[in-house]
Amino acid sequence: MKYVYVREQKSLAERIRDNYAQKAALAEAMESKKNRRLIIKNFLHSILVGSLVGLVMIGIVVLGSFMN
Repeated sequence: MKYVYVREQKSLAERIRDNYAQKAALAEAMESKKNRRLIIKNFLHSILVGSLVGLVMIGIVVLGSFMN
């Protein structure tokens, strides 16, 4: 069986525009994924810091109650 390769008959300018459009779409997708990760990271960081501050405050109250 013989393989037949078909090449699109586009001008060089059209192929360059298509290539730039593909690169721009890929860059936009990567930036979106990066932003999503950053939002999740910041959310988890705020939860962790809030929990630690709460634990420290509870520890201070418990230690204060032992002082009396």
